[in-house]
Amino acid sequence: AVVSTQSGHYGPGAVGINPLIITVAMGTLIVFLSVVCLIGVIAKKKTLLQAYCYTTILIMLIQLGFCLFIYINKDALVSMVQMECQKKLLRNDNQDAYLVDEIQTGLGCCGWLGPRDY
Repeated sequence: AVVSTQSGHYGPGAVGINPLIITVAMGTLIVFLSVVCLIGVIAKKKTLLQAYCYTTILIMLIQLGFCLFIYINKDALVSMVQMECQKKLLRNDNQDAYLVDEIQTGLGCCGWLGPRDY
């Protein structure tokens, strides 16, 4: 699997799964299911329509479980995201930090935690 490293690059020995891969895979799955439903309607095949319904219900349950997981672990997830953003942006040696600095300077913002960030 293609996963991201701490430096933002993708490759072996990385920390998390690439969100782009997940997004493309889910989009492909939904398009496939839509085609199955369309064929089921045109051919009047009850089996294809049932497969579409069951798979759609399964996807909704997985999404509900994911939302519940996020709700239960929101404090840990917020602190993890803050820590990763601080590590990445406070280095000031990459293009992302430069971009954020430019946006914050242009908007008159004061950094991640306050004026002490600058």
